[in-house]
Amino acid sequence: MRLRSLRSLLLLLLLVVPGVFCFFFCMYFALQDWAALQKAYVAFERTAARSTDMSTLFVAEAKQNIHRINLFADVVWALLGGVVAAIGIHGLCRDCAGHCYCNSNENPSRLHDAHVHERG
Repeated sequence: MRLRSLRSLLLLLLLVVPGVFCFFFCMYFALQDWAALQKAYVAFERTAARSTDMSTLFVAEAKQNIHRINLFADVVWALLGGVVAAIGIHGLCRDCAGHCYCNSNENPSRLHDAHVHERG
């Protein structure tokens, strides 16, 4: 039993907490990059509407693309943090679900069926 609680603590501390923290941290910056991308896109549209100089358009497009790449990277890291947290949560759920059957060598579904038939 002590080993199970140590395993749950390790899953919580090494996977769930850092994964959730990474997800929210990266999503915070993704939202900031989203706002910056919207501003850069509006500036690019204004530049495209009033200027025919290609070098000015290339600079405005490059500024917009910088925000696109940053937003993509932030969301990928947030997704990675979410996956790490989900792996930890899955491990915790398996620990809790297997708690009833940890001292038995039998298949849990057979134990459940036998328990249902005893009542019925």
